[in-house]
Amino acid sequence: MIWPHDFLCFSIGVIANRACHSFLAQAVCFALGARSLIKRNASGEIAMLEVAILNVIPGKEAEFETAFRRASAIISSMNGYISHQLQRCVENSSRYILLVNWQTLEAHTVGFRGSPQYQEWKQLLHHFYNPFPTVEHYEVVLEQKALPIV
Repeated sequence: MIWPHDFLCFSIGVIANRACHSFLAQAVCFALGARSLIKRNASGEIAMLEVAILNVIPGKEAEFETAFRRASAIISSMNGYISHQLQRCVENSSRYILLVNWQTLEAHTVGFRGSPQYQEWKQLLHHFYNPFPTVEHYEVVLEQKALPIV
């Protein structure tokens, strides 16, 4: 059942998250006694996973990896950034997967993509892709870790 104050908190949360002020949304919801509507990962961080399959022009892989190391400093300096990985496909050495953990969707889609730093990122990397990658965002549904061996 959704209570009126849950709806209010959800509305405030959406507005606050768009403005990258999720703490404000949580504080208002807490003050009103609403259940948390802001999803968190197992570590308690608000999390959104960006996934991009990057098809690099064959023969440009080493140059791409060098440029990506430089670009890593750009993305890791952004507000809302948590971590990232670049992995190369074993079966196709020109294909990579980029996994970026953000605190919120807006940290990526508004904060990073709307920043001057994104223009630097584009200049360093976008000319390596063919075709241009599709970027999708995922949220945690289940997280399981291996049990320690005793």
